[in-house]
This record gives sequence, structure tokens and C-alpha cells, in this order.
Amino acid sequence: EKALYETTLQNNSPEAIEKIEISVSGGTFTTTDTSDGAKPVESKNVEDFISGGTFNKADGSGSGSTTPIKVDEELLAPNTQIDPDTGTVTVNTPSHGGSSSGSSGYAITVPSDIKNGDVTVSPSRATAGTVVTITVKPDSGYELDSLTVTDKNGKTVALKDIGNNKYTFTMPSGAVKIAAEFVEETPVSTLPFDDVAATAWYYDAVEYVYDNGLMNGTASDTFAPNATLTRGMLATVLWRMEGSPVVNYALPFEDVSGDQWYTEAIRWAASVGVVNGTSATTYAPNANITREQLATMLYRYAAYKSGSVSTSASLSGFTDAGSVSDYAADAMEWAVAEEIIGGMTSTTLVPQGSATRAQTATMLMRYCENVL
Repeated sequence: EKALYETTLQNNSPEAIEKIEISVSGGTFTTTDTSDGAKPVESKNVEDFISGGTFNKADGSGSGSTTPIKVDEELLAPNTQIDPDTGTVTVNTPSHGGSSSGSSGYAITVPSDIKNGDVTVSPSRATAGTVVTITVKPDSGYELDSLTVTDKNGKTVALKDIGNNKYTFTMPSGAVKIAAEFVEETPVSTLPFDDVAATAWYYDAVEYVYDNGLMNGTASDTFAPNATLTRGMLATVLWRMEGSPVVNYALPFEDVSGDQWYTEAIRWAASVGVVNGTSATTYAPNANITREQLATMLYRYAAYKSGSVSTSASLSGFTDAGSVSDYAADAMEWAVAEEIIGGMTSTTLVPQGSATRAQTATMLMRYCENVL
């Protein structure tokens, strides 16, 4: 069902003329001469896809033409035959030492409007069975979200990831289209904690306190950001910030025994006036620390370190400012002024609310960055 013909291709230079072979299956030429074995197929005509030239039989008979041949690049590709169902034509232009305006292979279309990255292919056209390489290059801050190759019938062509932002596929018998989408990169956590997502609002604070040895996890792989912090924990954090000094000071607190993990921290904090007890003889080390207690301990620690905490801001913009305890008023005004503590909402401080570990980490980071 095949007939081999020759046709003349006029190149850009009049002196450079090549022969191109057109292998036709399931189509006819304008001639009805079947002496060479060609069998015309009704309503399938190669001239529907190639125009501007005269087709000559391989024996050289017929009227030749140097009129440039024009092709539909979506339908024309080298070294294949006309598809008997679609009539798609493929032309091969072997090199004969001259320049040629012809091109080899089926078209590989890459959209020009891909955003946030670039996609290139090699080769840019390919014959059936050729392995094509796609290289993707995301813009800074972006990553590849999807990459697809579809054939002329809209079916997905299988891709192979070969690493280094390169993918390959085997060229089918027909043109293909490539689609790609790039999205913003998902931050990657460097913390050992499974419960601290890289996108969490408190991630930077947790990373800061962990990297600086101020807070550890509740386990090797958990930080428990939404868990509350105890008074013993905060005393320990401040003690670490000071370098874990050992002091000779008699603790007045009956509920702080000498063998607890927080004992030496509370001993130091009480000796320099950073912490007071909940009474003259109790510290309540396992009680949840409130937001105003946390601000007060940071305020006293700042005063201990620098001797002055004169910065102050009005709390009048918060509807619950009246809930701030008298002992904590100056500390809360200082903490708001130094942007160490913010409202739980735009109009509330919630001073009596328990401070979470995430909130504490954030306040500690802000204290270290804004005050120290």
C-alpha cells in the first residue's frame, strides 16, 4: 500500500536544491497511474497536506517544479507515513550538503506563556521513537507543580524523571504539546519536630529558641507548640539565657525540692529578683504561666540585665486592659512598647490566659531581637 515518489524542494538559496522522499500509505497522488504499485485510496489525497510542488514518479517522468513546497507543521513530520485514519503526512529531508528550509520530526509545542519558570525541549522536533528531553527551570522561589505531555489525540504521554529537573519521553507518531505549571516553593523544615510545620506562624520563633538552646522539645521529635508553659519551664529558659549560673541562695519555696530539673533555675531567678513566688512560701513550678506573668518575668530580667526598662506604651487600645493585674501593669506596657507581646486579637491582650509554648518562643525571640 506504499508508493515512493520524489519531489523537488526549493530552498532559500536558488542554487541549493535537495530531493526529499515522501513515503505515502493510505493516500493518493493526482496521477491515477498505478504502474508502480500505488493503489489510490478514495478521498485521501496527499495534496491536502502538501502544496506548492509537483510530485514526480521515482523514474523521473512527469513535469518537475522548483516551486517551494509548503507544509502544515502539525501534520508534516519526517520519516513516517501518512496515517490511514487521519491522512497525516511525514516527510524526511536527509542531508545532502546544502542548506535546507525543511525540518525533521513531529512538532513539539511548548507554550510561550508559562509563568514562574522556563521549559525547554531537546530536540525541538522528533521522529516517532526518539527520546525527547524536557528541562524545567523554576524561577527563584518557585518549584514545578505539574508537567504533562499530550499527543495529537489528547492522550497523556508517559514521562520519566531522570533528575536535575530533567524528564524524558518517547516521541509518539504525531505532534505533541507540553504543559507545565510552577508554584511557590513549600518551605522545608530543618527542625527535628514533626509537629512544627515550616509554614506555621511560629516556625521562625521555634527555630530561634531551639537553635539558641533556649527551649527544647517535649520529646526528641515533638515541640508541642500549643501546649502551655509552666512557671518552672520559664524560669529554666531565663536561666539558660543567663548561662545556667550556679548560685548560693536559700530558696524559701516549700514546693521546690532540691532535686528537680527546674530547682537551680528557680534558685538563680529568685536570687536576682527575676521571679517571685505565688506566696511567701510557694512558687507553683508546675502551674501554667499566664501571659502577664511571662511579660513580667521578661521585664524583670531586662531590668536585671540593663538596669533600665523605661519604654512604655498605653494599653488603652485593648478592651481588656482592666484585666491586667496591678503588679504586671508596668511590665505589660513595656512588653507592648517593645513589641514583645501583641494582642490575641486586635483589641484584646488576654493577660490572664495561659501562654502556649509557641507564644513563649515568639516572645523570647522578640525579646532577644528587640531588647538585648
